[in-house]
Formats: sequence, structure tokens, C-alpha cells
Amino acid sequence: MVYSEFVVGTRPIFGDYMPCNPNPKTGEFACGEFKPDGPARKPLPQTCETGYDVWHADCLNGTKIKAMPNHTSGECCAACTADKECQGWNMPGPHGSDGNDCQLMGSPLVMFNGGQGSTGCAAGVKDPDGRSSCWYKDPDYNTTFDPYCSRSNCTCAAIEKLAMGREEHPMCHHHGSSGKSPHSHYFTSKWGYYIEDLACKTLGNWYSTQEGGQCKEGKSHADCWWELKETKRTINATCADTRVIEAVQAKRPECWKECPVKEAENRTSACFLTCLFDTILGNATTGLKGMTRDEIVKPFEKAFSSAVPAEGGCGSVKPEPPAPPHPHPPSPPSYKCDGVGVATRASCTKPGIERPDATTCIAAGCCYDPENSPNCWKPKEV
Repeated sequence: MVYSEFVVGTRPIFGDYMPCNPNPKTGEFACGEFKPDGPARKPLPQTCETGYDVWHADCLNGTKIKAMPNHTSGECCAACTADKECQGWNMPGPHGSDGNDCQLMGSPLVMFNGGQGSTGCAAGVKDPDGRSSCWYKDPDYNTTFDPYCSRSNCTCAAIEKLAMGREEHPMCHHHGSSGKSPHSHYFTSKWGYYIEDLACKTLGNWYSTQEGGQCKEGKSHADCWWELKETKRTINATCADTRVIEAVQAKRPECWKECPVKEAENRTSACFLTCLFDTILGNATTGLKGMTRDEIVKPFEKAFSSAVPAEGGCGSVKPEPPAPPHPHPPSPPSYKCDGVGVATRASCTKPGIERPDATTCIAAGCCYDPENSPNCWKPKEV
């Protein structure tokens, strides 16, 4: 894996952030809602498009209040609208297609990170403020995009397909709240809370660039929203990560010395990661003070600004060309989580992980049930 640095010019207003990910079968990047090959979803009825924040990459786990088989996506979202307890709908797939199970989800909602990419599910969350209904109801857009969009339409190409997309402070779900806020419902384990707290400390942005808005020779000014000014350095991701880890370890080396030898050198071990995140974020219980944003970010930036390892830099590498598409891509596994009694469930956990969180469990192709044991169990083949 590599990290690359670019200089991009853009108009001074930003549109919707669109997840840009490679299609697992072709390797080609595309921005927007993930649509793997397979049964296509029909467009949602307008009442659902305007009443829900329809997710582009993630799905839902957590409290399932009702499951209904053989529902279209429109019927699923309509059922959620009619149910006062429902906070979001989820269609587990395959491919979130019509005619599959519809799950009505209640509070607390739990995000299945990247679910659409791994299982092809679909989901939407109720939007009580109506921000996702029409562009002119969203305070982020209703003034800045007024010259480029028509109020006779809820959607606007300038926001969705032309302007550079931006998501501010991503993964920091309690940003802007006063005082020490409780963690959001998006994560259910200390590892998830660590990620959220790190995101709130660094407060970075995600950007997306779509081809439709790229400035090119001969293109009209109306469709020219962003341009690639300069391609700078590409470096090895492991090298850059190491520079940050070295800076963190230098701040509190005694923590790693207290880990078992094998765990102190294993970046995926619980002891290593606990030392890493506690040193970065601090620990209110023990009175440990965390690092500043600059102390975290500067080693990463230095990895790009210098190619000399002794100065904290990383050497340049050439990015590998994308792999050619597989001639016969394998079909995704097909399984069903409903209909298996608790008594007959076979645990799907790995040694040493008794109760994984929903994301870890489902990413492994297993089923998740927070109320029973085992909470992560092998699915029923179909």
C-alpha cells in the first residue's frame, strides 16, 4: 500500500462527499453508491429519498425490531416510516436487491462499516431534520449553490457530480458537542471508541473528486469545478505509519516495556494498541495527558517532506498499476442469518476474542446477535 500527495485546485465551495472505492471485480474506482454486479436496486420512491439519509457505503446492525421477508427497498423504507420505533431500515442482501429481507432497526443504531462493499447490503437512516431531502433545505448548500441549482428540483448535479466533495471531521460523530461527550452509537467496543476519539483529535477532512467536474481542455467553465495541479510524492504506507508510531513510542516508551515481548513488537496486539491509543489520546482515569494534534500530524507530514530516513522521511516509490480484472470473478458467499436457533449455533469467534463487535464479526462473514451467546456465530448456508 502507498500514500500519494497531490495539489488540487477547486472552486471555494464543496459538494456532497461521495465514497470513492474500487469495484472488487474490475479494480476500477468509482464514486457514489456502491453497486456491485448483480440484481440492481430500483430507485427509491421520492417519499423515501426525501425522508432518509440513504447510505452509500455502510449498513446497519444493532437492535432489530422487525424482520419482513420479500420486500422491495421502497416497501422496506415505507414500513420504517410507518413504525414510530424504527430509526432506520436495512436490507442485508445479496446486493440489497428487491425481494429480500427487510429489517427495521431501532435505537441504538450500530453502523456496519463498509457493509455494502463486503456484502452488498443497503440501508437508510431516518432524517428528521430533512437535510437530505432537497438541496435547498440543507444549510450547507442552500446559499452557496443557489446560483448553480434549480429550486424546482430536489437534486442538483453541481452538488452531487461536479463540485469536489468534502466531509468534515469524518468518524468524529460527536464533534461540536460541549464538554466531554459520550461516545456515539456508531461503535460498540473500546477499539471503535479509540478511532472516534482519534478522529476528533485530528479533525481531518475527506475529499472526493468526480470526473464530471474535472477541468479539462475544451471543457466549458460551467462544468469545470476542480483540477489536478501537481502530483507530488508517493511513499510506502508502512514507512509513513512507522514514523508516526515511532513518535508516539518516544513519548512514552515505558508502556511498551511493560507488554509481553511478543505483544510489544506486534502492532496488532491488544497491549501494543492500548499503549498506542492511550499515549495519543490520554487516559482520564489514570491522569495521563495525551499528545497534541501537531505532535501526531507532523511525523506523517515529515515522511513526505523528506526522503532521508534519518530525518524522519520516507523514500519515493512508484505506485503499482491496477491489476487487470479477474476473467472469472468468484461469486460472493451466500448465507442466511435468520432461522438458526440459539442452541444450535456454532461459534464463529477466533481464539481469545469472546465477544467481538458487530463490524469485526460480520466482516468475517459471520452473523451477529448482541443479546445471546455466542454473539458471533456461523451462518446457515443457502
